[in-house]
Amino acid sequence: MRREQDANPIGTAWQIGQAVRLLAGILGVKVGVVLAVGAAVAALLGALATFMGIVVVQAGSYFGPQGLAVPPEHLEVMIAVEERYGIPWQVLAAIAREESSFGQNMGPSSAGAVGYCQFMPDTWTAYGRDENGDGVADPYDYRDCLPAVARFLLDHGWRNDDLEAQRQALYSYNHDWSYVDRILVVAATYGLGGEWQGGLKWPVPGYYGISSYFGQVDEARGPTPHTGIDIPAPIGTPVHAAAGGVVQAVTMDSICGLGIVIAHRENVRTVYCHLSEAWVAPGQAVQQGEVIGAVGNTGQSTGPHLHLGVIVDGKAVDPLLFLEV
Repeated sequence: MRREQDANPIGTAWQIGQAVRLLAGILGVKVGVVLAVGAAVAALLGALATFMGIVVVQAGSYFGPQGLAVPPEHLEVMIAVEERYGIPWQVLAAIAREESSFGQNMGPSSAGAVGYCQFMPDTWTAYGRDENGDGVADPYDYRDCLPAVARFLLDHGWRNDDLEAQRQALYSYNHDWSYVDRILVVAATYGLGGEWQGGLKWPVPGYYGISSYFGQVDEARGPTPHTGIDIPAPIGTPVHAAAGGVVQAVTMDSICGLGIVIAHRENVRTVYCHLSEAWVAPGQAVQQGEVIGAVGNTGQSTGPHLHLGVIVDGKAVDPLLFLEV
């Protein structure tokens, strides 16, 4: 919440995100690569943006050395805050990344803002609470800070169905329009506002058979209805992220075997089970279609296949409601 000199609006974050995605397609690389390279592609992005009729923030303002990975323990709190207040965790992650690099730079700013989310002292007095039960409302503790950010945004008019209200709430947090656009661009890279409008992408291209459907009960599984769909494919077949988001967990247990959980927008998770390999780590940002692992036969499995599950608000739903083939 550093108070900086006001800046003019520079175009919507969606337009900038489109420029980044188009540039990634031209270069034949992932969006995350474009975001990481920064100044090396700034001139090309600027030219592309001009061609598209948009204006881009100064090189280095949202391109930069800081990675997009969210610390897993921070992500867990962000998801809990979204469930409690309704502010998308992707927005909270973008703010935490911008303000302190997820707690790596929490010293006082030139304006006097401090802590994980760079609250001004008077604002922290109004919004800060002891959320983790240690007896202290601590602006340096992400467990206390993230709920305070959500309360602030809601008090300043945030609405999930109104982009202009979101922009105004973020502007209230930091009076800088370029800051607003940076937050929304980074939130978009975490999966905010994109993939779910067009559905999930099929996670095992080239293998479209289904050996077990959602809700099916069979002898191998016992009386418990199936919580996803099974897609048979040879061991080692690449598994792609069905939508963009952040890896919430990489797990190993007797049922799922080697599994990956990806958190998306609107309390949606996708689950990938029985893998032979996982090529992502908790906290890692992934793009829709990115290879995250390989088909296997681990856990409670009757042959090589991918179990794909979709969890909405904590409940398993049929993936076929969302999948595009």
